[in-house]
Amino acid sequence: MSSFDIVTAAGNAYTKVWHERAYLLTLAIVPAVVKFFCLIVILSLDFSENTLRSTLVMIPAYFVEGWMLSHWVRLIVLGQRWPFQPTGDDDADMRVLNDRARGVLGGMIVYVLIQMLVSGVWAWVMTMPGDPEALQNPDLKLRLTSVLVFVLMLWAFRFLWIFIPVAANYTMKGFLQDVAHPKLSLYMIAVWLICAVPGFMLMTGLTLPFLLSEGEEISSFMRFMSAGIQVVLEVIINLLATAGIAYGLKDMYSRMNGRKA
Repeated sequence: MSSFDIVTAAGNAYTKVWHERAYLLTLAIVPAVVKFFCLIVILSLDFSENTLRSTLVMIPAYFVEGWMLSHWVRLIVLGQRWPFQPTGDDDADMRVLNDRARGVLGGMIVYVLIQMLVSGVWAWVMTMPGDPEALQNPDLKLRLTSVLVFVLMLWAFRFLWIFIPVAANYTMKGFLQDVAHPKLSLYMIAVWLICAVPGFMLMTGLTLPFLLSEGEEISSFMRFMSAGIQVVLEVIINLLATAGIAYGLKDMYSRMNGRKA
């Protein structure tokens, strides 16, 4: 476990995103546009408070985001860039294309399933008793349920990144064996916090002025501006967090190179 260097992984993520900013702009433009459109649909239909409906609307965004992150993982782990540049050797190029397609498609599908699972769990959490009086004086069952949910979320955090080895053409079985120790979730949470918290703080600071209307109805322009800022920063956060976890796993589990599918 000590080989999972939290600071190095997070530092490499920031450095890589900055060095590859031009490449990432090309890679992320379509996912960002699709995500923005989906978010506008959610706001227009007033689905913000309905997690399940919001998830259904966001499915196209999850697919293109999974495609983007899978290519990002392949650049970090395998040094492969998008789009594919043929070498002139048809047989070798076809093998590489098949390998890339399998990794990107697999990573994309797993990423979508993870997002839907997370949304389902969140929807279930939101259905827990919300009565103010019950929350002020929670019974033993509610307390135990809350603690259990929190512990399970910590325990399962490492499995939320299983799309990374899939995108890099590693077997899920090998990855699950390597991350069997629950303590790894704590390391991953630390990397995620270093990569994500600054972005979330910036998002709050930039979007809050658009949402503060002093009791008046928020205009469509303000909603669009807030949604645009949110989408851009969420894409950057996802790129940083994915890079951080990928670097941590790459350094810690270099032996996974022998477990290709």
